Amino acid sequence: MTDDLLTEYRRLASDHGRFTLSGDADRANSAYDRLRTVYRDLESVGSLRALIAFRDDADPWVQIWSSAHTLRFDAPGALLVLENLLTADAPLVGLTARSVIDEWARGTLTFPSN
Repeated sequence: MTDDLLTEYRRLASDHGRFTLSGDADRANSAYDRLRTVYRDLESVGSLRALIAFRDDADPWVQIWSSAHTLRFDAPGALLVLENLLTADAPLVGLTARSVIDEWARGTLTFPSN
């Protein structure tokens, strides 16, 4: 079950970024909503730490989501990935990474829990 959830998480994180870049708000929002559900499912089975592996993914959107979702238990590793993405040569990637870092620093970055 966890492997299926992780596969779905990766796909949805990538989809969210792709649809965001293409300006398809409906599909980006749908991917986000489903990603939230998968995140909660991973949390409920105690598998959030498995998201650390996605911080090395080839897709920068997967890196952003997995880094954001692992900040609370591995901030140094997650912040390193996000800081490396600040200079990414991809539209919105650096801006999104900066937003996650800033929200984390302010203590306002939250994610849904069961």
